[in-house]
Amino acid sequence: MKNINYYLLETPLSKGKFIPRTILNNTYTDKELITVMRNKDSSLSEADIKKTLKLLVSSVQYLLSQGIAVYVPDFLKISPTVKGLFNSPEEGFNPSKHWVGINCTIASSLIDDFQKEVKVEKISKPSNWPDITAIYDCETKQNTIQTNYANHISGDYLILPDYKIEGINITSKSDINQSILIGANEIGIVSHKTKEITFTINKTFLPPVWLVNGMEILVKVRYISKNGYSKETDFYESVWVL
Repeated sequence: MKNINYYLLETPLSKGKFIPRTILNNTYTDKELITVMRNKDSSLSEADIKKTLKLLVSSVQYLLSQGIAVYVPDFLKISPTVKGLFNSPEEGFNPSKHWVGINCTIASSLIDDFQKEVKVEKISKPSNWPDITAIYDCETKQNTIQTNYANHISGDYLILPDYKIEGINITSKSDINQSILIGANEIGIVSHKTKEITFTINKTFLPPVWLVNGMEILVKVRYISKNGYSKETDFYESVWVL
């Protein structure tokens, strides 16, 4: 059995305190998942499992769209939820300010059984891990992420073999539960080198209501491989400017 490896990094919210960063051993697609399922029960064909998984996804999507929560014992509960800030009891839903999200809660029994089997090991941070050392916008040269100008990220190992940029992750410094990934299709890469990334944010990007002008933010660059493996830099503090 493989260990779950992690390394520690200092949290930007509390100096002198450290949080773990997990290093995944692998990321499985539906193909690998089906292989594992068939190893546990060979009476099920690959085609049958694939068809069942596809039916499960489409059925859950339909039920959520009808305002129906789905609970699968020993697995999860998933439900639709309306989000955003309303200015008065009379205000209606406005897609430019409000949105419909999904809440997903993993069953406690699954977590309990998983934790009984898992083993963890602390390791040193990998030497070739991508890292941010500076951020500034190309207009004012200040430590900000601008929506109207190009932005520059300096760092190390910002080009990863067999990986591409999945997006720029923005998190509120005061509330790490407020987070959004600005996807690769929402940014324009001007330059991408081992020690720098210069990018713009597309005019079509609509920031969530909590991401306001002047907010102190935590920035990460996230990468993804063709096989679905992910890597990301540690947080770097900056300011969001509209």
